[in-house]
Amino acid sequence: MSLKNSYDVVHYDIVNMAQYLPLGINLPSVHSPNDATSLVYFRVAKSMNWSLAKLRMLVSALLLRRFERKMYPLFSKVHIVSKTDAEYLKCLDTKIDTSVIPITVDDNFLAKVNVRHKKNDTSEFIPKIICTGNLGNPAIAQGVDSFLQVAFPSILQKTPNTKFVILGQNIKPDLQKKIAENANVEFLSWVADYRSFLTEADIVLVPDCSGPPGAKTRAVQAMGIGLPVVGTESAFDGIPLTNGKHALIYTTMDECATLILKLIDDKKMREKLGENANLLVIQVFALSTVGASYESLYLDAISKHKSLMYNSNIL
Repeated sequence: MSLKNSYDVVHYDIVNMAQYLPLGINLPSVHSPNDATSLVYFRVAKSMNWSLAKLRMLVSALLLRRFERKMYPLFSKVHIVSKTDAEYLKCLDTKIDTSVIPITVDDNFLAKVNVRHKKNDTSEFIPKIICTGNLGNPAIAQGVDSFLQVAFPSILQKTPNTKFVILGQNIKPDLQKKIAENANVEFLSWVADYRSFLTEADIVLVPDCSGPPGAKTRAVQAMGIGLPVVGTESAFDGIPLTNGKHALIYTTMDECATLILKLIDDKKMREKLGENANLLVIQVFALSTVGASYESLYLDAISKHKSLMYNSNIL
């Protein structure tokens, strides 16, 4: 049986896989980069100071944009997670057929964690702030670095036993050195069970200085299990939340420290934020909510391909 007769539609995940489209060019195709990748690179570069690293980021963005303009019109459908991504790709080429579908999270990240055993009124309470992400991304690394230098010392002045745990990859030596110099900070490069690791947090920090315009999985997962999340505006891009109800947004590191200290001192505030966040994620990002849109995406790709094949045969 030929490949052509074996599949109804072929899914090409992330931008790296788009290069393999020619292997299945006669089949209905869906590409799911999630984000307009070159746009993400441009946004990150914009937040960086001029340096060789920024120049490399800009060159990568230009090359990715050229690749997107060349390859994406060839797919039956291109799936991204935000309208901003869709508008950007349409500006590259109007023939890029986009579908905007939010990210979805596994049901394990919709079960709210029980934080009632955390007691602020005993000396045994050791607040734990958890931050995760790829530290090879300058926008994330810069946010972590700023938190360590500005916000965390202020937090330790009020609550000296607070722990800050970072889970990440591709850390630069200078940042690793700063982490090693602080006894209250722990760095991990891997954990066996990510959800279990997150449930140990009292507060989750998402300090991204810039990034994709769509929702970040890290933020959605933490909110989904009912944890209070503190982050930048960029950290919550693509999440239809209300600041102060579903999460806490800061614009400066001093404000970040103030918000975290409030959460440490107020168990009920942590619980309420977590409850609201959990409900929001279930309503917007659960598979039961988003799943039908994915089904339509594949059916639309098949229908479009059949129509194009039919019209080409007539001609």
